[in-house]
Amino acid sequence: MEFAREVRSPHGEDVLYVFHAPSRGRALLLSYNLIRETVATPMACHGWALFDDGLLAVLRPDGDEPARVHPVQLWRSPYVSDTHAAAQPVGEGPLARVGNADLVRGISDCLSLARSVAETTPTTEVYSALVAACVRALDTHHWLGDRELGDPRAPLERMRATAEQVLAEFETVRDLTARSAEALDEAADRIASVVRRLRGEQPRAAAAWVTGLTELRHAQGHLLTLRETRYADHARIDALAAEAESDLASFGQRAIAFLAREDAFAAHHADVERLVAEAESITTAAEAVPVTAHLDELADGLRMVTEVVAGLDIADATVRTAVLERVAGAMGGVNRARATLDARRRSCSTARRAPGSPRNSPCSARRSPAPRGGGHPGEL
Repeated sequence: MEFAREVRSPHGEDVLYVFHAPSRGRALLLSYNLIRETVATPMACHGWALFDDGLLAVLRPDGDEPARVHPVQLWRSPYVSDTHAAAQPVGEGPLARVGNADLVRGISDCLSLARSVAETTPTTEVYSALVAACVRALDTHHWLGDRELGDPRAPLERMRATAEQVLAEFETVRDLTARSAEALDEAADRIASVVRRLRGEQPRAAAAWVTGLTELRHAQGHLLTLRETRYADHARIDALAAEAESDLASFGQRAIAFLAREDAFAAHHADVERLVAEAESITTAAEAVPVTAHLDELADGLRMVTEVVAGLDIADATVRTAVLERVAGAMGGVNRARATLDARRRSCSTARRAPGSPRNSPCSARRSPAPRGGGHPGEL
């Protein structure tokens, strides 16, 4: 069939589309309502006639065989002629003041907006188009704010405000997602950098092994904290954490092979003895700060070794026991140095609180200078 013509109703609400098939002598009538945006039931016929008062006469098909009798249907339609519409009495009230054509266009736009809210998928593009459509409808139809017509402008403005809030939330979610992804990429790069370095190194001291284990464990811990970030990719975090755990176990096995040696913690014991000497020689509380920091660093590293060794699958239990005993011995030295430092700090505090002692005086006893001349009392 070919498109033949269209007939618009004077009030602008309905449009009749006519299609025609000349070879078969058939026609198809489609009535479309602009407000509801729906098509009425298609009407097939052999011919049709439309009168000024909107009466539609349709010659219904009754088979393709020739016949003497042809059924005719009469329909009352809104497609009256302009002359007939102009002859009708003019209405009164706010609806008549606006005009039926403007009412149809405005109501059609409002219903289209309502359908778009209920039937579309929520995306940034959809809500941006919704905001634009609301603005366009409010600017085009001035009568929407008329209180006598129910003030449809108010719900349209609320719809626009809600859509703008949703867009703002979309932007917030997008920013938070981007920040979370960036933080996750940084954590992944940090772990990858540590793993590459540890795979290429062969530490020769227990401190280096401890530092490597500690750094990798801290990188893994930082990765796990990202699970609390909003809109974080939990699946990727779990995968990276599993890889880090595997690398930590592999590096831990290498560390066990070294730490099982008799001289593995010789450097730790040397550091402890040096710190004990430094703790015994401090004269002010400020001098104790770097010693305390170094002791904390040694203790954290040894605790990390204990955690890793305890979590490793070591076939030989004697190896595990030997390593843990050596770690315990090194930790005992750290505790001894810490006890020495605490005792020295208390001594400094007591010296400062002693009556007659100058403020910020050193806690070590100092000899008084000998009197000038060196003579005995009574001598000139």
